[in-house]
Amino acid sequence: MSIKATLTEELKAAMKARATIRLATIRALQTAIKEAEISAQKELEDPQVLDLIQKQLKQRQDSEALYEQNDRPDLALRERQEAEELQSFLPQAMSQDEIDAVIEAAIAETGASSIKDMGKVIALIKPQVAGRADNAAVAQAIKQRLG
Repeated sequence: MSIKATLTEELKAAMKARATIRLATIRALQTAIKEAEISAQKELEDPQVLDLIQKQLKQRQDSEALYEQNDRPDLALRERQEAEELQSFLPQAMSQDEIDAVIEAAIAETGASSIKDMGKVIALIKPQVAGRADNAAVAQAIKQRLG
């Protein structure tokens, strides 16, 4: 079942259970997906939807940090709860050892030897870690390995 179909089923379940935060989070996510589809003028596939979920998750985490800094624990709690709901739609996160193994395999396959070859390595790794690892953390690990 596609992620969008799963979201629709989860929306129905949240409505029946009267889970307000989950319901609001799923609706916001579906709206973001629809906007992205209109912008791209095509239907999004699962990898693109995963990227969008990760982007929404990052926004919630950034907002939570800002609310904490500005002494608004009520709003920070709401953002944290929404982030937890979004996290439930992402696949199991990769461990650092798994990420390192994927990076090593990609470097060996591409023959990368310097930071100039980072683009080749990222292009090979991106489909393998989509939705399972933070792209910034992966890029940093590649830089350390090649630098």
